[in-house]
Amino acid sequence: MNLEIHKPELAQRVQAQIESGHFHDTDELIEKALDALDVQAAAAAPTAAVKTPQKDIEELFALLRGLNLDFSRNPSTGRPVDCERLSTRHQCPLGIGTGNLPSRNG
Repeated sequence: MNLEIHKPELAQRVQAQIESGHFHDTDELIEKALDALDVQAAAAAPTAAVKTPQKDIEELFALLRGLNLDFSRNPSTGRPVDCERLSTRHQCPLGIGTGNLPSRNG
C-alpha cells in the first residue's frame, strides 16, 4: 500500500520525527500513532464496571424479607444516671453529687 501526504506541514512533521530518532521509518510512526488511537478509544469507551445502576432501599433489604426482623426504633431515651452510686474513681459527667454543679450562666 502506498500512502501520499498532501499537506506539506504534515510531511514536515513526519520527516522531523524520523530525523529526530523517535522512529526508524514512516511505518513505525504510523504504527505507533494507530496504537495510541486504539488506547485513547479504549479509555473513552464506557465500561459496565464503571457505570453500575443504583439500588433503592427496597432492593437492598430484599434479602432480609421474611426473616421477621424488627427494625423499629427503641423509644427509650436511656436510663437515668445515679452519680451518688458511682465509685470515687469515676466522676459524674453532670457534676451531681460532687457539689460541683455546672452553672447555667456558663
